[in-house]
Amino acid sequence: MAFAPGVLTVSLLALASATRRVIRALAHRRSAMRLADWDQHTLDDIGLTRRDVRLALGTSLLSDPTVTLSLIAAERQPSARQDSASRPAMPSGRGAAGRSRPGTLPSAGPVVYS
Repeated sequence: MAFAPGVLTVSLLALASATRRVIRALAHRRSAMRLADWDQHTLDDIGLTRRDVRLALGTSLLSDPTVTLSLIAAERQPSARQDSASRPAMPSGRGAAGRSRPGTLPSAGPVVYS
């Protein structure tokens, strides 16, 4: 059975990527398990309950419970919900004064030297 050279490379890259995801999920699971030791006041500060932690840790062993916890905490943030609902959409590109917004890259147009 002969493999094309690219098939083996793609297979190895997919295996490496899957392995990294599993290792990351297990590390995040250990971090989430530490939340079970926190007192309720501290959990309240970050918008979680003990039930939330148990729920997130009750998922598949290979899934990342911190994603679930982040979504739960974000949903409970009233200021985040109000801010995103009342905030106008940011325009793209340059502002009214012709200046680019911080964090935007300049255009990739050609540079003309005279």
